[in-house]
Amino acid sequence: MTGVALGRRYPRSIVDAVDDQPGASPAPPDAAAPTRDRGGAPTAPPVTLLMVAHEPGAWFDDVLGAVAALEYPALDVVVVDAASDEPVAPRVAATLPTARTLRLEENPGFGRAIDAARSQVDVGPLVILAHDDVLPDPGAVRALVEEAFRSNAAVVGPKMTRWDDPARLLAAGEGADKFGYPVPTVERGELDQEQHDAVRDVFTVPDGFTLVRADLLDAIGGFDPDGSWFGDDLDLCWRAHVAGGRVLVAPAARVRHLEALGERRPVDDRRRLQFRHRLRAMLGAYRPLSLVRIVPQLLVVHLGEVLFALVTGRPGQARDVASAWTWNLRRLGSLRQRRRALQSVRRVPDAEIRSLQVGGSARIAAFLRGQLAVGEDPFGSAATIGRRLVDTVAGPGRRSALVAWLAVVLVLVVGSRHLLARPIPAIGELVPFPEQIRPILDEWWSSWRRAGTGSEGFAASGYLLLAAGNALLLGAAGLLRTILVLGMLPLGLLGVWRLLAPAHSVRASISGLFAYLAIPIGYDSLATGSWSGLLAYGLVPWVFARLLRASGDAPFGAPDPPAGPRVDVPPLWRQTLVLGVLVALPAAVDPIWAALPLALVVAALPGSLVAGRLRGLLRMGVTALGAGVVAVALHLPWALELASPDAAWSTFVGGRDAEVPHVPISQLLRFDTGPIGSSLLTVAVLVAAAYVLLVGRGWRLAWAARAWSVALVGWGLLWAAGMGWVPVALPPAELLLAPAAVGMALATGLGAAAFDLDVRRRGFSWRQLASLAAGVALLLAALPVVAGAVGGRWLMPRADHHEALEFLDEAAAASDQRVVWFGHPEVLPVTGWPLVDGVSYATTLDGTPVAQDLWPGHPEDDDAPLRSSIDLALDGRTSRLGRLLAPMGVEYVVVVHRAAPAPYGGASRPAPPALTAALDEQLDLERLDVNPAVTVYRNASWSPRVAVHPAGTVAEAESLLPDGARLAATTDLAATAEPLEEHGPASASADLPEGVEVLVGSTPTDGWQVEVDGADLPVRRGFGWAPLVPIDTSGEVEVGWATATSHRLVLVAQLAIVALVAVVMYLTRAEAREQRRPGRTDRRRQVADRPPARRRARRDDGARRRAASPAPPPPAADEAVPRRRRRTR
Repeated sequence: MTGVALGRRYPRSIVDAVDDQPGASPAPPDAAAPTRDRGGAPTAPPVTLLMVAHEPGAWFDDVLGAVAALEYPALDVVVVDAASDEPVAPRVAATLPTARTLRLEENPGFGRAIDAARSQVDVGPLVILAHDDVLPDPGAVRALVEEAFRSNAAVVGPKMTRWDDPARLLAAGEGADKFGYPVPTVERGELDQEQHDAVRDVFTVPDGFTLVRADLLDAIGGFDPDGSWFGDDLDLCWRAHVAGGRVLVAPAARVRHLEALGERRPVDDRRRLQFRHRLRAMLGAYRPLSLVRIVPQLLVVHLGEVLFALVTGRPGQARDVASAWTWNLRRLGSLRQRRRALQSVRRVPDAEIRSLQVGGSARIAAFLRGQLAVGEDPFGSAATIGRRLVDTVAGPGRRSALVAWLAVVLVLVVGSRHLLARPIPAIGELVPFPEQIRPILDEWWSSWRRAGTGSEGFAASGYLLLAAGNALLLGAAGLLRTILVLGMLPLGLLGVWRLLAPAHSVRASISGLFAYLAIPIGYDSLATGSWSGLLAYGLVPWVFARLLRASGDAPFGAPDPPAGPRVDVPPLWRQTLVLGVLVALPAAVDPIWAALPLALVVAALPGSLVAGRLRGLLRMGVTALGAGVVAVALHLPWALELASPDAAWSTFVGGRDAEVPHVPISQLLRFDTGPIGSSLLTVAVLVAAAYVLLVGRGWRLAWAARAWSVALVGWGLLWAAGMGWVPVALPPAELLLAPAAVGMALATGLGAAAFDLDVRRRGFSWRQLASLAAGVALLLAALPVVAGAVGGRWLMPRADHHEALEFLDEAAAASDQRVVWFGHPEVLPVTGWPLVDGVSYATTLDGTPVAQDLWPGHPEDDDAPLRSSIDLALDGRTSRLGRLLAPMGVEYVVVVHRAAPAPYGGASRPAPPALTAALDEQLDLERLDVNPAVTVYRNASWSPRVAVHPAGTVAEAESLLPDGARLAATTDLAATAEPLEEHGPASASADLPEGVEVLVGSTPTDGWQVEVDGADLPVRRGFGWAPLVPIDTSGEVEVGWATATSHRLVLVAQLAIVALVAVVMYLTRAEAREQRRPGRTDRRRQVADRPPARRRARRDDGARRRAASPAPPPPAADEAVPRRRRRTR
């Protein structure tokens, strides 16, 4: 690659002058021009040595002495003190009186410290960037400058050797692959026999003592402010190549390097920063077309590394690789700025730079050779993979944990294989997600709600979550739905594992895991299409874990016994905030979730009283109450809507009726909510959970009593509701059974912990036999789930009503219409409002249900247009229901009898014969033969939801009953209706002549506006309820819903609350991470600062003491050798 001169080139005589003046004392140069001797001949070019020091050790005096001995006549030394606790200025002044010292208030990292120094002091045309732990040879600077001018190089690096053994090499320049992973040109520790003494081009030179042209630094914008700490050298050299500068290594310049920076940063810290900054350097240097080709390749490499790290028991490394992408994605703005700045000075294309890099992936090649860099927590060579895998799982409990999770994953994958390969059927509440983000946000921003014939109010916060998920996956709504539906199963199992982790018993975690796997709530929720059940199965264990951790009671935080290394007790307010955010997520679907933590604490109170252990209950109660407040605040607009005087209790529990069928006790005890829970073997889980009540002691027995108390309260509420003793509607049965399921899993795990701590220390007794019975019961309980997994779809129907009713979507695509649905809540494919016993009704816009129809809001009043019209038909007071529904835009009426179309099974809840009989009697409803699972009627009098009619077609009335309904029953709107062009659920427009009228089939009347060429027209009441606007002048007519400014201000306030909570959580998490880091860092620093001779002396003293101590005499022939007592961990 041809070098590009970025500044002045000195004549050859200047290079010669460097050799002519050995031993000259350093003096500050004139940065504007080279120094000259008395005869006017140019001498050595000025060089500024910028050394960054931070908490230097005892070696720093040797470093300063080596700098003072440098044989270069025009050297200006500036030491940058990066916020050292003990200022370095006195030490610098004692050895280098002519050097300048610049102190920074914080330690920003090497690159940013260099940039800060360059902005505050004048530097020469050549700059040496140095660490505080290097010992350069006296002629190192002269050799670097000489080679820079001889080869017209922009960056020149020395040969690096070991601090304690200069004959051993550390580096002589480095290569890199296309991903920025370094490729050493020498083997670390290799004996220096002048085999690497040739000057050569390299891709990077490791930082430590690097000569750089100052004009190059100015041209490329200095160092990356977001990429400081590990990776400065790669970013600098890569950008130098792009700008046309040569990067060389001059072996004549020798520098000894202590590499103390690595000892002053934890291993995990170094690895995480290296991954982040290498990725950032790559993303900032390539052109867009090159990134399109290279980024997918790097994603594949990193994905393989993440999977391998997880398999080999290195979750920290997997997290670091994944977080490198998220960290860079959060900094796309600054990355784009760096890219634009570099493109302005680009002189070399990517293809030419690529020729300087090694082919393929250097990381994969190094892995196969077993030569990953030191300090990166290497995997090792491919030949030792098997041994390392065995070592990973051979630790205490790790092998059992790995086998248990492999079994669980196998069951989940086999049971979900058809659902993973094909779209998940839209059964029950598992409706499709919209693919476009803009319509979702438009509905959330508007104050008009789509349920029924329309209402005014705030949208559910689920709209925001839905839009955010779609945006995160770039509009892949189907993938988002699959992840949320199937992901709840492993999420719940992982939550139980984390719940039992503080017990410090792998046997306890595995037992609880298998117990929760055997409880069929999640699989039955899939089979019946229950979003509420899936969310409960996936998230209730995490709510439990947060509450128990907030208690501070053993083993979840307080000593008794001492909390282990995996347990800490964060402040109560932080626990409250995290739990509040956790319950706020499912509260977007079921608002009752906001009260769930407090309900769990109340349910655990009887168990605490029985066990005589109230410790931690108050902390749990405060945390639960505060979490509910946080959840309500995050859903503030919707929460205000639900808390209004007009809100009904059924709104909080998903529109369910207070009357529920009687549920036998046996069905409750086996968690039977679907086809898989029908097996009696599931009851065996209770046997395993009861074991701890027999043998447990201390905290095992106390927490088991609380777990059983929660389960008994859940079962009791459902049984009492079935008996008619509960006057209000209850939440979904799955939401009450899920805490009971987690309680049984917790009790089962505590039983395993009791076996370790309370049973194994005793002699053989009935307790060992009871433990065997509990284990057998747990295995029997898992058999129904294993059998349900064989089919590959958890007994979920193979088809849904969306396929059978596809013609509804086709009709909706051609016109603006509504569909009215009737059916039992368990089979209705949309959340509805109670109508009569066992029947609910709902409406959808534009065909079959979508995710927005999951939030119906307040039930309609009895005198609402839709409800009143339906009541007239059911009471037999009209035979023209079609004409009553026509102004509302209702084209189809669907009565659902089964959750899935025939012959695909699904739950069967036939509609009452009186309902279908009343609909059959309507003269304008045409019955269609579609599928036995549904009864479909087409409205022969249908009119579009927003339609134009000739003037005088629609009669005005004060109210729907009685005049409005009578007038509508005598008006056939189908003969005169013309649709307007729809722009969304609440807006439409058309170019209309005069002498017509616009009928809007949505309520309320006051919120709709109709404009003709920008002029508002008065809105009247057609048929006593529908917005009606006569058009007296021709022009462009716009129909829309007017959202108040106050409504949108409340939405902005909600966004501000969400942002505030997110920032607080991020800052507190970062603070907690920093609080955990200093202790580990300080210990490493103490070891690093300890002189090697002292460590060797202590080791030798220990060896001498062991050699001097007499060996114990051998036992006599008739004397038994005492057995070594096994220490219990």
